[in-house]
Amino acid sequence: MSLRRFHLAALAAAALSACGAAAAAAGPWALAPGEYYTELRGSFYSSATAYDNGGNRMLTGGLMEQRALTSYTELGWKKRLSVQLSLPALSNTLRAADGSTGTSSGLGDFGFGLRYSLHDAASASALQLNWTTPAGYNRLLAPGLGSGRQRLAASLELGRPLGKAGFVQLGGGYAYDYVQIGARKTGSDASAIERDWADHALAHGALGFWMGHLMVAGLYQGEFGTSAGSDLKTTTQLAGPRFTYRVDNRLDAFFGSWHSPAGKNVPHLDQYYGGVAWKMTKLGRLQGFLGGNARP
Repeated sequence: MSLRRFHLAALAAAALSACGAAAAAAGPWALAPGEYYTELRGSFYSSATAYDNGGNRMLTGGLMEQRALTSYTELGWKKRLSVQLSLPALSNTLRAADGSTGTSSGLGDFGFGLRYSLHDAASASALQLNWTTPAGYNRLLAPGLGSGRQRLAASLELGRPLGKAGFVQLGGGYAYDYVQIGARKTGSDASAIERDWADHALAHGALGFWMGHLMVAGLYQGEFGTSAGSDLKTTTQLAGPRFTYRVDNRLDAFFGSWHSPAGKNVPHLDQYYGGVAWKMTKLGRLQGFLGGNARP
């Protein structure tokens, strides 16, 4: 894989990993009007290998590093409807094989989401809608602060308790990445912007269990490229543990990691993160990551 292809793929990985807060908090349990959940996390990764078009992991000859501070907030707005906002501050460094180094720092991709509750009880289901857009950075900057694309995504979220100490949540959907929303052309006669689009199938899930004040959870997030305006389709799979210590009904401390067991045209990722969450909610311990101390 050439360093140019590694750099282009690194943009997509940077955008995905910077939204880890939203991925962890996503689920079918929506907040009631007046309730809130706010999460602030710091993260870091360094990648010197990547997956090629055949899914084979190989050395790139370069090094991509990212340091991020991400804010995620969910607000209960209407009955059955909550709003999510996310924004990362990033510092990305790309070290080329010839020894040259470039660093870009600034705001990444702003995320806006709506979660509409279809069924709200111990077991729940919801429709999740998301829009992501660059927060003012130069999309031609190298190294970039994101993919430079906007994204529209929709997914169905399902969740339920497991016994008296756990929960499981699953989701799946579709995402459309674009620079110009109506431009979906292919071929050499199309402009660079008209070819800069991609479709992804989405799948994610989480399994969590409580041991006293400590929740141990495993998370998975997959994006599978189905079509694109260029020959560079990306597939990313991320999995990792998350440990949450519930200080009290209003405060959580957490840490965890994301790792990529497979992919196509993206860097291999080993990202480590930690942070704190403040909240006011009537959700219980078995209703996802946004819940409080209420027991079933």
